[in-house]
Formats: sequence, C-alpha cells, structure tokens
Amino acid sequence: MSVSVREATLVDVPVVVRLLAAETERRRGGTPTEAHQSALRLLLAHYALEAGMVWMARGRGGVPLGVAVCRPPGARPDRGAHQGLLLRELGHLPAPGEQEALDRAALRSAVPRVEEVWLLVLTLAEDDGGPSPVLAPLLEAALRAASGAPVVTVVASPAERDRLAPFGFRPLHEQVLPSGARAWTVVREPANA
Repeated sequence: MSVSVREATLVDVPVVVRLLAAETERRRGGTPTEAHQSALRLLLAHYALEAGMVWMARGRGGVPLGVAVCRPPGARPDRGAHQGLLLRELGHLPAPGEQEALDRAALRSAVPRVEEVWLLVLTLAEDDGGPSPVLAPLLEAALRAASGAPVVTVVASPAERDRLAPFGFRPLHEQVLPSGARAWTVVREPANA
C-alpha cells in the first residue's frame, strides 16, 4: 500500500474531524454531536494547526488513511480565548456529558508531567488494532517533531498498546475510567533518557 504523510493544512480540517469522529464512534458507540464537531473544527483551525502539529496520511488517490495530532510541551490554549472563540463562532460552549467529563479528568490525571511531554492523538481510518502500513510513516512524522522530548498517548486496548512497542513506547499506566471503559497510557522517552 502506498502511503504519503504530510503536515495538515486548513483544507484538511474537515477530513481530520471526520476521522476523529469515526474514532469516537468506534470507541464509544456514539457519534459526536454537530456542536462538538464544530468545536473541534474551530480548535483545529485556530489552535492545533498553529500551536501543535497535525499530520495526515493519505493513500493512492488522496484517500485519507489516518491522522496524528500532537500538542507540544506547555502548549495550551488560553482558556478565555478558547471560550471566546467558541462563543463567538458557535454562540454557546459545547459541554461534554457528565461521564465524558469524568473520563477526561481521569485520563489527564494519568499523564505524568503533562506540561513537559508531547501529547499524541493517533487515529487510523481502518483500524482493527493490528499491524497497519499507515502506522509507521504517520508515527515517524510525529516522533520526528518531538525529538528529544517524551511523547505520551492513551490507547483503548492492549493490542494498540503492544503495536506501539516497536516504536519505543512502553506501558505507563492502566486504568478503568469512571464510565467503565479501560485505557492504557503509554510513553516514549527520548533515547538519551
């Protein structure tokens, strides 16, 4: 399979949102609301493409195969500016459900030194948790940008955790979230750590 990876641009935002929404649907069994997808589009366009790094993997004919979104250490949107953007563009602040908010808080608490690590969100268009020809080129781009710093990601299965091991990720924390879902936090430390 032919896979090309490049840094995402503004025109890629709708595709990135579709891939992330499909991942949410796969993992949680429900599609994110239009309000949440709109908020994600705004955050990608006004924040992630500027302060973070977003990579798109595409196959033959430009078919989207995956996305990697990285947040560098210390890069956090100003809460007031973030809320102002959402209020201005959406007219309201989309609120996560109570269970989702509890899960997010639990996941955040599992990431050590959150201000000192790169946070990685990795989504593949077709993902059965096994080997993927898309994974290596997508991870190479993300890890190259984070050279010299730890990278942390959260996965939803032992199979996903294990397939990251060849890329230098090691298990850090396993937890049962308030919703009952399981999550595995994995970290990739710099080679000289």
